[in-house]
Amino acid sequence: METSAERVAAALHVFGETEGWLSDKVGARWLGADRGLALVALAPISRGEPLLRSSASEQAVLSSEFPFPGEEPAFSQFLVRSVQQSPDEEDTGGRARLAVRLTHLILSLERHAADLGSLGRYVAALPSTDNLPMCWSEAKQSALLGSTIEPRIKGAAARMKAEAADLFAMWPFAELSLGPAPPSLATFKEAFVRAQAVVASRALQAEAGSLGAVLVPMLDLANHAGAESANARLLWASGAPSLEAVAAIPEGHEVCWCYDPEADYLDLWERYGFFDVRFPCYGIHTVEIWAGAVGEEPCWIPEKIVPLECPLLTRLLAEAKAACEENGADVQSESALRRSGLTKFAVLIRRHLSGYPAPGKKKGHKVARVVLKYEQQLLAGTLAKVQKAIQKIVPPTSFCMDLGLHFSEPPPRHGLGPHPSDQGPVFKFVRKPSNSSEVAR
Repeated sequence: METSAERVAAALHVFGETEGWLSDKVGARWLGADRGLALVALAPISRGEPLLRSSASEQAVLSSEFPFPGEEPAFSQFLVRSVQQSPDEEDTGGRARLAVRLTHLILSLERHAADLGSLGRYVAALPSTDNLPMCWSEAKQSALLGSTIEPRIKGAAARMKAEAADLFAMWPFAELSLGPAPPSLATFKEAFVRAQAVVASRALQAEAGSLGAVLVPMLDLANHAGAESANARLLWASGAPSLEAVAAIPEGHEVCWCYDPEADYLDLWERYGFFDVRFPCYGIHTVEIWAGAVGEEPCWIPEKIVPLECPLLTRLLAEAKAACEENGADVQSESALRRSGLTKFAVLIRRHLSGYPAPGKKKGHKVARVVLKYEQQLLAGTLAKVQKAIQKIVPPTSFCMDLGLHFSEPPPRHGLGPHPSDQGPVFKFVRKPSNSSEVAR
């Protein structure tokens, strides 16, 4: 609670020292461990009312494009050399620069007691990022064994450690005032991982202007709500971020905006460390599977509420037809071919489900158990729909149609195993693509 008070005080100082504006109808309140420190309505708020507006200056926000408090010219020059502008739409280079700048600030705060201003005090008071999966220990990550999201979590953690080591080797410690001796690699990695987690969970990507990736004190207190439940929205006016009510907000209610309308249940958990239970997202959940030769693009398969059509099923149907022709058998009815493809489809899903821990062996962190249960329920729902579709089709009689029923199921493996070099199916959660039948990795 002490750091919460310090965080609010620092954010309010930032607003007071700059051209920021905060409505007197909005304030920060502690809402318990689940919701944390949040923005709430101190009085009834009408739709369309402005809630807060931040300045776009380097005194008001922490931007990838501005020097941070206490940042030496030598470090700014190093940053230009080490992190180049990214050409992609999301400007990952901006987020990378923000993380490197934040690493330097965290090290400065830890290694000398100099006052780095309200923005420095704000960073020092930010809560722990231990709840983010990317920051979990290896022992904690092992509780996800068998889940479809485990490879992404472990991959992100491994990349962060490798990037920290590379950055440590290039860091110009001799040119910076970080104390009598440079930090150890372990201390540096800890600061870098914290910086990366803060950027992943709190940074905004400016839509216009020159802010790049940015941390905005006070605005980051507004919690997430699904697109259909959010009562506020983020706006960018003249390159500066602001928050506006899109619905009436009664006194005492949270001010919430939608962090990402396309994010699904596990996307939000992976990025922000929470499950969207109060305000469920309405995005489509899918899994991704490698079902063929090494190097092929993965195909998505749907959850139970989605019509049973997807690129993988289309491919399995085509393979069934090709097998008939190759063996000299007459191509039978469309329904019989579909039965063959659906049967293979079901086998692939069963194979993955067999890799989850047995019900009596689920140990480890309770959050990991939630993930495992969620994935199993989604896959089991899809499998049930596939099996129901198979039962509606008249059983095949020819060899060609028996192909699906006699499809050889490989032995179950524990968890996901290597991907995709073992040429077996590997699943992971992704969002359904809007304009393409294939999902990019």
